[in-house]
Amino acid sequence: MPKKQYIVSKEQVSTLLELIRTKRVAIPEIQRPFVWQTTQVRDLIDSLYRSYPVGYIIIWKNSEARLKSAAETSTPDVIIDGQQRITSLQAALLGELVLNSNYKKVPIKIAFNPVEEKFETCTPAIEKNTLWIPDISVLFNGTKNALVLFREYMKNNADKGLDEDVIFDNINSLASISSSEIGTITLDEGLDIEIVAEIFKRINSKGTALDQYDFVMSKIASKEAYDGVNIRKTIDYFCHLVKNRDDFNILKQDTDFSETNAFKALSWVAKASIDVYSPSYKDIIRVAFTHKFGRGKLNDLVMLLSGRNFEKKTWDEEISQSSFKLFQDGVNNVINQTNFERFTMILQSLGFIDSTLLPANTAVDFAYGLYLYLKAIGKEEVFAEKYVQKWLIMSVLTERYSSSPETKIDEDIRKIREKGIETCLQEAEQSYLSTNYWDFALPGNLDTARASSSLPKLYWAVLCKDKTRGFLSKDRTVYDMIRRRGDIHHLYPRAYLKRNNYKQVAYNQFANFVYLETPLNIKIGDREPIVYLKEIIDHLGTEEMRLSGIKTLEDLKSNLRECDIPEMILEGTVDNYDEFLKERRKLMAAHIKRYWESL
Repeated sequence: MPKKQYIVSKEQVSTLLELIRTKRVAIPEIQRPFVWQTTQVRDLIDSLYRSYPVGYIIIWKNSEARLKSAAETSTPDVIIDGQQRITSLQAALLGELVLNSNYKKVPIKIAFNPVEEKFETCTPAIEKNTLWIPDISVLFNGTKNALVLFREYMKNNADKGLDEDVIFDNINSLASISSSEIGTITLDEGLDIEIVAEIFKRINSKGTALDQYDFVMSKIASKEAYDGVNIRKTIDYFCHLVKNRDDFNILKQDTDFSETNAFKALSWVAKASIDVYSPSYKDIIRVAFTHKFGRGKLNDLVMLLSGRNFEKKTWDEEISQSSFKLFQDGVNNVINQTNFERFTMILQSLGFIDSTLLPANTAVDFAYGLYLYLKAIGKEEVFAEKYVQKWLIMSVLTERYSSSPETKIDEDIRKIREKGIETCLQEAEQSYLSTNYWDFALPGNLDTARASSSLPKLYWAVLCKDKTRGFLSKDRTVYDMIRRRGDIHHLYPRAYLKRNNYKQVAYNQFANFVYLETPLNIKIGDREPIVYLKEIIDHLGTEEMRLSGIKTLEDLKSNLRECDIPEMILEGTVDNYDEFLKERRKLMAAHIKRYWESL
């Protein structure tokens, strides 16, 4: 029979809050804003008042318990689900502040009407209405007891003919919320994160998957002794500032953190212009872990931060301490201005001039981790940039991290550290980028209606790097068009293909897309290529075709070659649409190959 992996029990609200107050159970400080609406807080309090179920709080037991007694343990057990509910209780019952969407700490006041037994978010109107107790926290934070509150309430409503027994009972029922029970599920300390995620999914009523990265953030912040709170704040604040630079002064209100070196290290973001790589907290974790630890599996990071000795299969406090230090160094490397800006330049030099062109985050994150690793082992900047460029593009071409990414990252970083990047890249190129790949596999992979997938994005980046002109444009480049957000249109117009019974998956084939200026696209309308291109040719160089600017047939054909468009489009009708797509994919693949060979 399998070993039982969790314990189900119940705890009183007062007990849970006391465990958190004494730091035996941790709700990691949430520097991202509190996501619940005040109405959800109100409903939670109402449910507890009426003894309705409010779901389970899931706690992962602390592995240090194996090393120390409960009194000596400096790291608490970690709440991995229920943070919003517990934070709501702290705000509503104890009067503690929460962080709102503007990164300001604000109260959440829940009011109670003991006549109607009704809860509401406190408003100015409710605050003036003596039938309401405007802030129930006075009953739970030691300000007043139930008897004092009852007497005050009756005095304020002496002229309303209220039933004293009813009011007394309802205020006592309100006070009894502190003894209401909430279900807790305590998970065994030795579980792998994958098993924790599966247990979470099965016992969560909504079947919601546990995000492993959120758990890692919780694990980090629970270890105050090793600066875990500041590590988490560094990650959260950096990711927020990348997207919201104007909030820098708001974040400075965190006076404890704003005095640290970590805050100073990320302050450069407030004046930076970041429009290519805007990492999330998941990306920061992945990059820091990969390049500093030489591993890729998140479960390994959790175990190391917990003090796991993989060789002896024991828990070791020194490993926990050194792992936190190593991870903090990794985070600092990721957010370092020089490192970040140089990596961004690498992306831009590849043609990824805009965040909309970036391939899957996993591939980009590995490339950044690889760049930091190569720098750490003393490789010259030119060397590091070259191999990071090639590894990233190889990863996109082969969709290297699209399946089982953690396993593949773990395998790749270990091999690179063992054999060197030159050998590993050569082996990958020989294995995956053969002549057969360029001539057959890549054109086949471009047979897609998903213009947002990695290969189409790479193709646009190729055109940006080469400063390729837009379709039928004299001098406006794809680079220019992407910079101003838009102008993707169909070579064979969508309406034309729909009239001829083509479905969306066919008329939205990636090989049917080009960057084309909107005014010219409007002029083309829904006509077949043979018709609109004949009109363009008939008026080359005349005032009537001033929208295009192309003046000669030779320049028109040159433009087609630049855009990887076969000349058969000059005779384009619905009858040759499928053959056109096939031929264009070959030209696109050949263009990508030339790009690869130029790196």
